Amino acid sequence: MPREDKRANFLTDLGRATMRGVRKCPKCGTLNGTRGFSCKNKSCDVIFKEAGEKKKHSTEACRITAGADTQIYSVRVRDKGPDYRGFVQIPLIQSVDGSGDIFIGAEPLGDPMLLLQMGARCYVESCQRKSQQPSLCSHIRAASQCYKDATSLTLKNSALNSLPIPQSIKTDIWQLATDTPGPLVQRVSKNIMVVKCKPEALHQFGFLHFSFQQVRNKEEIEYKYYCGCRSFKIQPAARDVSFRKCVHLYACVVAFASDHNLSQV
Repeated sequence: MPREDKRANFLTDLGRATMRGVRKCPKCGTLNGTRGFSCKNKSCDVIFKEAGEKKKHSTEACRITAGADTQIYSVRVRDKGPDYRGFVQIPLIQSVDGSGDIFIGAEPLGDPMLLLQMGARCYVESCQRKSQQPSLCSHIRAASQCYKDATSLTLKNSALNSLPIPQSIKTDIWQLATDTPGPLVQRVSKNIMVVKCKPEALHQFGFLHFSFQQVRNKEEIEYKYYCGCRSFKIQPAARDVSFRKCVHLYACVVAFASDHNLSQV
């Protein structure tokens, strides 16, 4: 077989070309490698985020599904512990070059303070107590550098009906799931969920955090959970936390039961 034919046959099974390892500059459209720190177009001044920032901020903030008009982020509150989180609201910012691209945060626009001018707000309790005026806190910065979206958990009607849950609770769960668009339960970390709730002063967006953890004692394994809702907090503290139940706990149970992989955990 001629050398040209061998070479042609060798290249026939390479498959289609992909864009793996390549990203387009949001300003000029030039294709760059994912490891590059700046656009290779010399007339373009865009600086990319370092690759290490994705891993660094992956647990700090997580964007949840909350509608098309605004962006809501679940952010970690460092001084309260690993399982304590709050919410940050950041507006959708249109690119200044008219390309139609949407940027998360103001770093691509060059001025972090632009976030506050366009309506970014931190709803972490400690930040709201410190100042009545909006300020550029660490939680807003973490949200502006967020690369992670929450995982939406599907709620199956069959799972809801099959579980031994009081009928009144089932009705409340279904109302929370259907009254407003979007998923009822979203997972932001291994043991923290964002669950829909009725909007009130403490939960203005209609979302709250629900966390659970496994504690291993000398004799047995205990499962503890905490909900940010008012009904959970006002219930008398009992040694057996299973007595402190709320509709958001049951919503998480149904969401886990609706997913085959999660139901095995």
